[in-house]
Amino acid sequence: MDSTRPSDMILLMAQQEAVFFERALRKISPHCRFFLAENQDDLSNRVAAIGSPPNLFAFLTRTIVPADILSKLGGAFNIHPAPPWMPGFMPTRKMVGNRDVSYGVTLHHMIEDVDAGPIIAVRRFDLQQGASLEEIEMLTYQYALQLALEHLEIIAGVKGAPHHPSERWGQR
Repeated sequence: MDSTRPSDMILLMAQQEAVFFERALRKISPHCRFFLAENQDDLSNRVAAIGSPPNLFAFLTRTIVPADILSKLGGAFNIHPAPPWMPGFMPTRKMVGNRDVSYGVTLHHMIEDVDAGPIIAVRRFDLQQGASLEEIEMLTYQYALQLALEHLEIIAGVKGAPHHPSERWGQR
């Protein structure tokens, strides 16, 4: 990374989360410029306006980042609201009434295929039998936040992102 030029990072998430993560990431990367994108249109506009390839951090977003945008990024990380065996859209809804007793969140590199990029880390947690959607989503959010905070140096690009040696994405 060229230390003479500030790096740029797009935070693809809700505004209140972007404020939180910008503060946390600025402590690690004080010269970084941060830009909020809450949806695909915002993301497209930010990438076009920035010019040089920005990095991207997506946190529990429903936005799918298309290949043409991914190709214009320096790097892209995503916190997926499920363990690797549950790729895809809105996985927590599939857990309601499910007999599974564990769940999790996944930090991974983004590639053209959704929820298929190299996995960096997974945080698993137990569920109570018959957990409600609200309970699952609350735990998912808490563990996703923990996972992101534990890996801020990787997300900020100041530390390399090792691929998890044993975690693999499941089938859709």
